[in-house]
Amino acid sequence: MTRVCWWLVDILSRMLDPEERDAVRGDLAESGETGARALCDVSGLVARRQAALWKAWRPWLALIGIVGPVGVLLIQFSFFLSGASQLYLWIIRNYKYIDPALLEQTGLTLRHGVSILVCYSVLLGCWSWTSGFALGSLSRRTIWVNGAFFCIVWLIFSGALHGIPSLRLPVPKLPTVRFLLPLIGGVYRGLRPGAPGLRPAIFFATAIASLTAVAIWRGNWWRGGPWQMMLALSLIPSWPVWYMIAIANSRRTTHERDIRSK
Repeated sequence: MTRVCWWLVDILSRMLDPEERDAVRGDLAESGETGARALCDVSGLVARRQAALWKAWRPWLALIGIVGPVGVLLIQFSFFLSGASQLYLWIIRNYKYIDPALLEQTGLTLRHGVSILVCYSVLLGCWSWTSGFALGSLSRRTIWVNGAFFCIVWLIFSGALHGIPSLRLPVPKLPTVRFLLPLIGGVYRGLRPGAPGLRPAIFFATAIASLTAVAIWRGNWWRGGPWQMMLALSLIPSWPVWYMIAIANSRRTTHERDIRSK
């Protein structure tokens, strides 16, 4: 039990600033406190530090703007993509038994399907990376809390979409991995100092706008079906890229102002 308590102390202390973390670990080593007492003290300190961080607006924007609507839409889109991939894999496996005219009539030809899956996969990756960047950039030291909330949302909606108990861990499939890996990469970049340049930000914005237009056209989002609302909802997971452009432009303006002032 003592070993578990000290392991939890080490995990919780990572939520503190490096200088404060080193000081706390040094004090605990010198005090000779028990693992349970050390865990209680560090938990209280971390809770106070986190409460102070949440007085700012940025962590709340990350929670309400990314973890909430954007996270849910990305999860739903990844599962939609997973279902579409399974459909076309089934068509490939049974292609010799299917009348090609039937595929033409239903719009499920392999040519159309591959282009749709590629477009959706790249769009999901761009949405995920920019959303992860905004989540990391806005959260900073509160990423532990917002990250935990995002995992909870993922588990709940994954369980609901699978029709299984929400607390059961979903098995990651390829579209889910294509959603999670760019998201994690974006969070890592967002937590690093500085911001991407204006050109990369504009590139992401152009790519997302172009892919969304292609998806609307190729996927017939304006027509009936379970994804008819994507035409309107596609604007929601796109807002993090505009946030990225805004901070990149702000950084560039500040840099140019500093150069002129010298």
